[in-house]
Amino acid sequence: MSHAAVITERLSLPRLQLAWLALVLAAVGYCALHALLLDSQFQWQLTAHWAATRWGAWPVVLVLASAVYHGLAQRRRHKLGALVALAVSLLGPSVTWYALGGVSLPEAIYRATPVAAGTLAFLTLAALLMPLRHVSPEATASTLTVWRGTREMSINPQQIEVLKAAANYVEIHARGETYLRRQPLSQLVQQLGAPFVRVHRSWAVNRDHMDGFRNRSRGAYLFARSGLRVPVSRSGAKAWKSAGPIDP
Repeated sequence: MSHAAVITERLSLPRLQLAWLALVLAAVGYCALHALLLDSQFQWQLTAHWAATRWGAWPVVLVLASAVYHGLAQRRRHKLGALVALAVSLLGPSVTWYALGGVSLPEAIYRATPVAAGTLAFLTLAALLMPLRHVSPEATASTLTVWRGTREMSINPQQIEVLKAAANYVEIHARGETYLRRQPLSQLVQQLGAPFVRVHRSWAVNRDHMDGFRNRSRGAYLFARSGLRVPVSRSGAKAWKSAGPIDP
């Protein structure tokens, strides 16, 4: 897996949400410990209001920021998506502070933005340092993490019919749906191995889902059993034929 792919996996939405939960629990625990050491009464309402105005918006903010980024990334606007997601992350808590704190919006932005910036830095650092879940080679081979819209999910590579390069992503056609994965096509084909064959600069196919190879006047094509038509280059035709006949 590439360095960029590792960073993307470490900064996934569930990991950031888990870091947020740890931050809130640590803050509330600090308040309780402070009250215990000073032999004073722990004020739940004050602590809850304090935590809500500073960190209560983050579960929604993180979901919105992730949706904005991945929505624009699908349109190949990665930098714009990152900037808008950053703006949502910094201004979202300010709006919540304004709604819950009884202060003017300019004052909320002035007071909350530094806290939001520090919180975002903490969540990012915590997510990066959080250990990745260990996955055995067998499990890695049997599942593939993909995106459908803003939803992260896993699919079985055996269900994949066709792979198509799309800028920094690969469009994955499987089960009648189209998914995305941020990885070069060449790396993904190498990772999946047989029965996947690169048949074009922008296309690769799963031989188990192909209906046959057809050479026409305007070029060669492969047809998936679902009806998808895949263009085949000259080098791709050689790679396809060298892989042997299709299993019935």
